[in-house]
Amino acid sequence: MALRNAILASLGNGESSGYDLAKKFSGGVANLWTATSQQIYRELERMENDGLVEARTIEQTRRPNKRLFSVTEQGFEAM
Repeated sequence: MALRNAILASLGNGESSGYDLAKKFSGGVANLWTATSQQIYRELERMENDGLVEARTIEQTRRPNKRLFSVTEQGFEAM
């Protein structure tokens, strides 16, 4: 299974930030799949460029803005 497929499967359950995805990959699914934060963010950028995911930005005052990713219709078709 490619990282792209693992991210799509995880986002299929609802939107998530790259940080939250990294926590999932280092925690719950670490026995099945491992990925660094850098790998996840790079793949999310590629997937967004390919139209598989879309992001919405949540502005935060005391932290950097958060981007929440969700699967697009094209992403669901690719699953």
